[in-house]
Amino acid sequence: MKIFLTDISDMNDGIMNKGLKLVPAYRKDKIERYRFMEDKERSLAAGLLLNYATKLYSIYMSYAGEIELKTASDDIFNVKLDELVKSYDTSYDYNIEYAGNGKPVYSGLDTYFNLSHAGTCVVCAVSDRAVGIDIERPRKNAIKVAERFFTQAECDWIGDDSLRFARIWTLKEAYAKLTGDGIAGTVSKVEFRHETAANMASVVNMYISGKKADNIKIYELNIIKQKYVISAMEYIKSARRNTSACCRPLSRPPATCTASAATRPRPTSSAYT
Repeated sequence: MKIFLTDISDMNDGIMNKGLKLVPAYRKDKIERYRFMEDKERSLAAGLLLNYATKLYSIYMSYAGEIELKTASDDIFNVKLDELVKSYDTSYDYNIEYAGNGKPVYSGLDTYFNLSHAGTCVVCAVSDRAVGIDIERPRKNAIKVAERFFTQAECDWIGDDSLRFARIWTLKEAYAKLTGDGIAGTVSKVEFRHETAANMASVVNMYISGKKADNIKIYELNIIKQKYVISAMEYIKSARRNTSACCRPLSRPPATCTASAATRPRPTSSAYT
């Protein structure tokens, strides 16, 4: 999995106008439906970031074993908006369809993606297997939400720490988006325990209906710019999606692929950005 992030704080009319000319029709339609400018900016940034992340990941997978795709921290790619515009390549606007649970996926490709946003930040995870990602800011009244939806063990670990709440919440959201089942159906079903491994390191383990899950890899990026928490997940073994009639394509023609690819209650943003 590779994770990409951009910040809309630098958005201006020039970037907005150029970006709107680049993104596909379905993204333009989505942007136009938003009432507030900040929502329009986030949606545009999501479209630009998805194209950039897909392009880099597709090239990376095309040369698997020959090139490395790394950042300074090897955790996340922080990309400025003007770079997203400058690097935009319409040949990576792959056709998207919706799975039966409403999760958007690339049609016929073994490249998987997921988007999330909070505040001024937009993140995108890309992998050769199903992924889920969530970004949140610590918020008020978190403890009341935890007491209602989290397990006792999770509440005990959180205490009155809003940052710890955000860590658990993003893990639950990431899992819900990984499976496509939605936060309402998974928030109480999955439990995350921060435990001590054999080497004495602190690790986070996921339990589904009380049973430890061993087929999912968890990424916790925690503090980004001292304001945001990011959690992401992917299956350890590739889970191929069903591309039968349960998937419905977006109303636009398929894009041409020029590079091979390996291929709750939520108060702040839509599930799939």
